[in-house]
Amino acid sequence: MNIERVEQLIRVLNDVEKQRKLFDIGTWSFEGPCGTSGCAIGWAARDEWHQKQGLHLEQVADPHGTFLPTFLPVYDGLQRGEAVEAYLEMDEVQTQRLFYRTTYGSGHVTARQVAERLEKLLEIERAKLPVPELEEV
Repeated sequence: MNIERVEQLIRVLNDVEKQRKLFDIGTWSFEGPCGTSGCAIGWAARDEWHQKQGLHLEQVADPHGTFLPTFLPVYDGLQRGEAVEAYLEMDEVQTQRLFYRTTYGSGHVTARQVAERLEKLLEIERAKLPVPELEEV
């Protein structure tokens, strides 16, 4: 897992929550008459820090036929879930647990809920890291 990218994703999600941006875990990114909406990765791909890391959005034909701009994440030549896995250096099971609506039960999923799962994952990951040895003086 790329810890720095996950930390920055948490920052983006906190910003989404704070600024009351439209969050929809079921849509990568969408521009409609009510404004821009996106999931965690959709919002990250609109963030300058993540864009500098190579994550971006690519416009695609709207699968719902509404003719409104719809976007999907792209990273290192990969799209959708494969792009997310490569970008965050996670496997498919991890990304599904974090970013699939069905893993949150019923009801609306918020950016804060996704950020909380990411924070827990970071805690677990950091606990696995070896503690550096101190030099004797």
